[in-house]
Amino acid sequence: MGDILPEYSQYHEELHKLINDPPTLSDASLINASEGITAAASGQASESELIDEISKMTGATAGVDKSFLDVAKLFLSVRNALSSPDVQADMRKIEDRWNAHHQSYKNLLWSSRTVAGKAQAAADDFSREFVVFLGDDTESIEGKKREIRHYITELEKDSKAAESMSQGFADLHTGIVSLVEDWRALVKKHDIDAISARLDSLQAEKDTLSRTLEDLKAKVSQLSIAIDMTWGSSGSMKIMFMLAPFWAFRVTYKGFSLSDMMRQLESATKERDDVSVRLSRKQGELLSAVGQLYQVRALHGTLQKSEGDIDSIIARVAGIAKIWAMIRTDIQAISEKLDYVVGTESERLFKTRLNAAAKLYALLGKALYKYQIMVTTDHPAFVGMVLQ
Repeated sequence: MGDILPEYSQYHEELHKLINDPPTLSDASLINASEGITAAASGQASESELIDEISKMTGATAGVDKSFLDVAKLFLSVRNALSSPDVQADMRKIEDRWNAHHQSYKNLLWSSRTVAGKAQAAADDFSREFVVFLGDDTESIEGKKREIRHYITELEKDSKAAESMSQGFADLHTGIVSLVEDWRALVKKHDIDAISARLDSLQAEKDTLSRTLEDLKAKVSQLSIAIDMTWGSSGSMKIMFMLAPFWAFRVTYKGFSLSDMMRQLESATKERDDVSVRLSRKQGELLSAVGQLYQVRALHGTLQKSEGDIDSIIARVAGIAKIWAMIRTDIQAISEKLDYVVGTESERLFKTRLNAAAKLYALLGKALYKYQIMVTTDHPAFVGMVLQ
């Protein structure tokens, strides 16, 4: 818990204990939670909110492209301002690597559009066809299990299309981290300029706030799974937490509020709002500090900010590639319950969860469609590129 804000570390520890030893909720509470999630996700306002967040995420991909360009210009400016041939040579190597990473980002972003299209097809098929089939009382349990096995096999085949993109984003992240470390080593090697201690301090504070918020988001998601609140649709919610975290928070909170977990809801909401405001303020301070730096310091600050922006958007876009695995996880969870629900009190809970899964995966399909129609040849990152 060393990376969590001290005032919230105890609450995060409580969440951790709940995840490891979750309370057993009654079928009635779980039905209420599942119906609450479906209700919160339904309606034009909810869908509009989700699409708006996807639009902002797609807009952020253009912001990352600009960050690559801004850093490249600063690399060139700093290199031209230095007189030592040795320093210029070292700078040119890092500059070339940065430009290569920028090109990789463009290529991966374009491929993400294709992967998103295939992921949308998978989400739509699951929500429109397969969930309906699983809830059909006229189909035998053995027939459902047979179709599930076949469906999982097809999912494994289709998921291979996303492996290259997923690995590409992972390699890009590794490459950028390595480049930033090499840049810092270069600064130290040549004693180009002292790096602002204030900037480092602000970055450290911002990182702690970001980690606190990410840990809260992860634990809320994990707790909803641990108490079986999002059983059958946890995969779609995990993807939503990557693509549209604020929307996913709101929908999950609705489930908590109807499942005897109100205290967790109130604490998590209060923390999210507080840390979000502080993070926004700290980002403003960081930008202000960066604006006061010159030459090397400006490059250092901008590179730090760009690294964080790039890392964030890479993680979100790469989440598209996880959809097949998440569908498989949800299908396997559903399969394990088939033998126990027919003719029992749990049958209503089973059907309620299937309804929630259908709704969430249908919305996920719409979110992915929105992503595709925004990541087109008109996107700023693809200007002047020959796309295949």
